[in-house]
Amino acid sequence: LAQNYGKRPMLVTTSALLRETTVSYNEVAQKIKSKEPVLLVFGTAHGLAQEIIDLSDVTLPPIKGGTDYNHLSVRSAVSIILDRLLGF
Repeated sequence: LAQNYGKRPMLVTTSALLRETTVSYNEVAQKIKSKEPVLLVFGTAHGLAQEIIDLSDVTLPPIKGGTDYNHLSVRSAVSIILDRLLGF
């Protein structure tokens, strides 16, 4: 990707937990809208390996529902996150 865009993309991970690197959906959406290269990485089951999280530049906030349970299927999480980032 760096060869195509002239620089390394911002690596964005997802998590069911708040992390020190958590930023708002709006912040990442602005990067996308300004044509900054962004690579979204989604985890499955127990989330991403710590090594991947350590490599990421930022993490998106967890998706909150009406309960304390916030683990979704990857398909559901991806659709919600893409809607929040791209908002067509």
